[in-house]
Amino acid sequence: MDQQQIDRMRNPQFALARRGYDQREVDHFMLELAEWLENGGLEEAGSYAVTRRLERAGETTSRVLAAAQTEADQIVKDATAEARRTIGDAEEAAHNKLEQARAQARGIVDEAESKRAAIRDTINQLKEIQRRVVAEMGSLRDELSAAVAAAPTAPAKPAELPPKAQASASSTTPAQVN
Repeated sequence: MDQQQIDRMRNPQFALARRGYDQREVDHFMLELAEWLENGGLEEAGSYAVTRRLERAGETTSRVLAAAQTEADQIVKDATAEARRTIGDAEEAAHNKLEQARAQARGIVDEAESKRAAIRDTINQLKEIQRRVVAEMGSLRDELSAAVAAAPTAPAKPAELPPKAQASASSTTPAQVN
């Protein structure tokens, strides 16, 4: 705004009318406006406009930041829920695998114990057979010793026996010699 316009505001010339605004009030307002403009009012008005625009930009930025924060909070909430689900699924899968491994281990141990019991039974049976065989061998030894002691003389040589007797002597067992 130039000085001529400001001077026109200081000395306004309006047509007089019966109705309308009070001329003194209008003149007073125009003087105040002119002084305000002379004292940097235009710059102040420009800075007010800039300030107002900055305020609006701040409000917009604030709304954008609030929306971004809300979105970030929702993303964190969703990610936390997904992480909890994933951890829960992993823990459940690990638990299931562990139970399967334990069941398999129990099966292996049960099978091994069953085989061990069967082996023990077989060993016990073999020990019993061994005991009976040793006892029978002792009995046979005793019978043989008794038969040898009871024989009056040494048996004839096979060449001296007739052929029928040789066959009979070779098929005779010491237990039959009583």
